[in-house]
Amino acid sequence: MKRLIVLFSLVLLLIPVTTSYAQDALEAGVPVRGEITNDAFEVEYTFSGTADSVVIIEMLAEDDDGFMNDLVGQLILLDSEGSVVVDTSDHFSFGDSVLVTQLAADDDYTVIATREDGRSGESEGEYTLKLSIPEAIEVGGKVEGETSSEAGVLYYIIETEEDFVVGYSKSAGDFNPEILLSVVAESNSEIEDYAQFSGQVTNVAMGDIPAGLYVVSIQEALFDFNFDEVTAEFTLSVDAVAR
Repeated sequence: MKRLIVLFSLVLLLIPVTTSYAQDALEAGVPVRGEITNDAFEVEYTFSGTADSVVIIEMLAEDDDGFMNDLVGQLILLDSEGSVVVDTSDHFSFGDSVLVTQLAADDDYTVIATREDGRSGESEGEYTLKLSIPEAIEVGGKVEGETSSEAGVLYYIIETEEDFVVGYSKSAGDFNPEILLSVVAESNSEIEDYAQFSGQVTNVAMGDIPAGLYVVSIQEALFDFNFDEVTAEFTLSVDAVAR
């Protein structure tokens, strides 16, 4: 009997053991933490998307203390059939990876957070992943918002078939953010800078902008150093060009 037990135990040891990991669900506006290692160089997340909505996925290479590390991140977006929608493999970056795309269909999507060269890559490190589904501003519309030097990037979408003017007005606060207008590239996977302004701006307009799909980013300027958190209340407006 003991021999049978020992033999049965040996057979069990010879059976390959596989571990299945559940995919983490992404919630818009809620950052998640992860880590890329040589053993785990791809981490999957899922979210439900709707047709024509613009999604922005940020993979920031940073440790728990917020400092950048050596990870060179990349992002891959798959549809429910497992087909690649877009990826950031041809994007130039300093470690962070940002994917911007307009979804073609209502679907359940998978985001793969990985590194440059995937399995054969060498970079490792922790990261913060964030999904944003920005509010859209139509021509003739406006939004009122609040941001701070600690809030990260705040996004809005402008999609129009007519030329337009975008206006920014700060109504309160000591924070002077940078406002960046970017156009979604033809690759439908990234944005290209179009115009920006920063500094002690309280009321400004960018005019006669060609029709298209744009992203407005409101954030702390690169070389601004606010040691204490400061805030700003603002209005962002979109109007048709007067002819």
